[in-house]
This record gives sequence, structure tokens and C-alpha cells, in this order.
Amino acid sequence: MDPGKAAAQASHASAQSLISFLKKHPENIHTFHELGKSGTRIVLRCKNSNQIEKAYQQAEESNLPCAKFVDEGHVILPHFTGDPVLTGLAIGPCKKEDCRHITKKFRCL
Repeated sequence: MDPGKAAAQASHASAQSLISFLKKHPENIHTFHELGKSGTRIVLRCKNSNQIEKAYQQAEESNLPCAKFVDEGHVILPHFTGDPVLTGLAIGPCKKEDCRHITKKFRCL
């Protein structure tokens, strides 16, 4: 997937993970409400959706906030035919050291 598409998919997953976290911990909304206080985001590359699934399972097992994102309905051949495709995973909000055991095997985009 091209870098622009990857960035969009990462953004969708990041928003879903943050919203899920805030639903469970609404008392923390003040931390993310102010502009410039939303934390660091890093976009990493994986080889395939199996790596995303494995990282998701590890994040869940580690009790970290996380969200997968599935793209569907978009046609960008050859990889996007309109069918649902797992394209992204966000882990967090959390501290870098809390998720490093999961993310260390991935490369920067």
C-alpha cells in the first residue's frame, strides 16, 4: 500500500484505539483534550495481516488498549478490491516501554 493510504489506515486505527480507551477511562479525557497533548504516534510496516493479528493478540494479552482497522469498499488494484482487508493496528495510548515487546520487530514506514 502506498504511504498515503498507510497513513490514513494508521490514523483510523489510532482514532479507534483512543476512543475505545476513553470509553473505558473517561476520567482521562482531560489528558487528550488540549491541542498538542495527544502523545506520540509512530507508523510501522508489517509484512502481512498475520503479523497484525499476532501483534493484536499480544497487545490484548498485555492488557494494552488497541484497535484493528479493516478497510472495505475501496478499489485500488491490485490489493484493494472492495472486499474487507485488515490494514492497520493501533496500540495505545500507552508508554513506549509497555508495547516495545510487540512493536520491536516492525520497521518504520
